[in-house]
Amino acid sequence: MPRLDRPLTKRIVDALPCPTARTFFWEGGDGAVKGFGCKVDPSGRKVFVFQYDDAAGATKRITLGAFGAVTVDQARAQARQLAADAAAARNDPTVLDPARARAAVRTQAESAKRAQTMAELFDLFLADRERRGKKSSTLAEYRRLLGVNEIKQGKQKGEQRDGTLRAALGTKRVADVVRRDVKRLHVANASTPAMANRYVAILGAVFRFAEVEELRAPGTNPCKSIELYAVEPRRQSLREEEYHALGAALETAAREGLPSAPARRTRSRGMSAKRKAKVTGRRRGPYKQHVERTPTPQNPIALALLRFLALSGWRSGEAKALRWADVDLGRSHALLPDTKTGRSSRPLGSVALAVLEDLRASEGYPVDGEWVFPGADPTKPISEVDHVWAAVRHAANLGVTLHGLRHAFTTEARWLGYGDHVIAKIVGHLLNDSQTSRYGDVPDVQVREAAEKVSRRIATMLDTRPARVLPFRSGERVGGTE
Repeated sequence: MPRLDRPLTKRIVDALPCPTARTFFWEGGDGAVKGFGCKVDPSGRKVFVFQYDDAAGATKRITLGAFGAVTVDQARAQARQLAADAAAARNDPTVLDPARARAAVRTQAESAKRAQTMAELFDLFLADRERRGKKSSTLAEYRRLLGVNEIKQGKQKGEQRDGTLRAALGTKRVADVVRRDVKRLHVANASTPAMANRYVAILGAVFRFAEVEELRAPGTNPCKSIELYAVEPRRQSLREEEYHALGAALETAAREGLPSAPARRTRSRGMSAKRKAKVTGRRRGPYKQHVERTPTPQNPIALALLRFLALSGWRSGEAKALRWADVDLGRSHALLPDTKTGRSSRPLGSVALAVLEDLRASEGYPVDGEWVFPGADPTKPISEVDHVWAAVRHAANLGVTLHGLRHAFTTEARWLGYGDHVIAKIVGHLLNDSQTSRYGDVPDVQVREAAEKVSRRIATMLDTRPARVLPFRSGERVGGTE
C-alpha cells in the first residue's frame, strides 16, 4: 500500500492515479495522522478511511466519507479524533474502541427504527403512496382500511374509516407482528370473507413497504403464508329482463320520480345532540316518525349520467369529470386526460352520444358550462348520484352496484365475440405486459364499430321507447389508453 511522503491535500487527492485494483494511499510527513488515507477504486471513486490496531492487535478500518462530500480537512479531523479514541481504548479495557462504538450507534438507530408502532407505519405507508401519485380513489380506500386520519387534507366529506386494522395491530411494534397476529385477525373477520381477504392484502403491501424502508427484516412478511377464504364472485352482469327493468325505472324516475331506497331512509348513528334537536324539534325524546314523501321527478342530469354509464362502460368518476372540451361529437370519441390508467381516448357509440346531446338540449341545462354533467353549482361537476342509483336499483330490483354497469358492458361485448384487446380500448383497461400485448394491436375502425354494436345492443334492451341514434361514422382514427 503506497505511503505518501507528505500529508494529503485536495490537489494531491485529485492527482491520485486510477489503479487497476483497489489501492490505499496513506499520508505521511510532518503533521500526518497515522492511519489516515484515501482509498481509490478502479472506477475512480475516492473515499477517506482511517485504519488502526485495537487492544487485541486486530486491524480495524473505518470509512470517513467520499472525497467531494467530505473535504480533506474534515476527514483528517475525524481521523485525529478516532486515533485518540483508539489510544484510549487500548489503555482502558472499559472504553469501546471506535469501530465497536460506531457499531453500537448503528444498532441503536436500527432498533429505534424497528420500534415504530403499526399505527405509525400505516401513516408512513399512506404518505409514501401519496408521494408516488396514487389516484385519489385508491388513497381513499387506503385511508378507509387503515383508519388513517393524520393526513394534510384531513378526512374527506362523507369518507368513513374502518379502523379494524388500527384497533387490532396499531399499538404493536412493527418488528413484533408475526403470522399468528395476522391469522387471528383474518379468522376474526371470517363472517365477511371478502373483507377479511382484503385486510390481509393491504397488510401484505404495508409490510413489503416496511421491508423496503428497513423498518423490518427482509423476508419476514407475515402475510405470505395466510390462506385466503374462497369467495364467490359477485354477479356483475345484467340479464335482458334486468336491462328492461332498469330502463323502465329510469323512465319512471324521470317522469314521476321514485321512492327512496330503504337503506337511504334510516338515519346514521352517532347524530350530535345539536343536530338531533334540529331534526326532532325537541331537546329530549324520540325521533319523529319517518313520513314517506310523494316522489318527485329525479335530477335529469343524474339520470342521464346513469344511462350514459350503461351505454359506455365508463367508470363513474370518469363520466362525472367529463368536460365538453374532451368530447368530439364529429369523431364519436372522448379524450380523457387523467384516468385510472392514465391518458385515455375512448370511442363512443351513437346512442351514448345521443344521451349527451339530448342532455345539452334539455330545458335549464347550462349550455355554456364546462362540465358535461354539472352539479347544483354549474361551475362544478356532479358529485353525488349514489342516492339516485339506489332508488333506481331498488325499483328495478337489481343486485349490481353502479360499477357493475361497467362489468355488464364488458360482458355484452364478450357475448358479441370481442376479445380483450378490443374491449380494453373501449373501456380504458390496461392489458398485462406480455409479448403479445406489446406487439398486437387492433384497427381503430374495429374498436369504433365494437363500441357502436355493444352500446346499441344495450340500448335495445334498456329502452322501453326507441333509442335516438346519431349517424355512425367509422372512418376516423380513435385510440385506446395512451
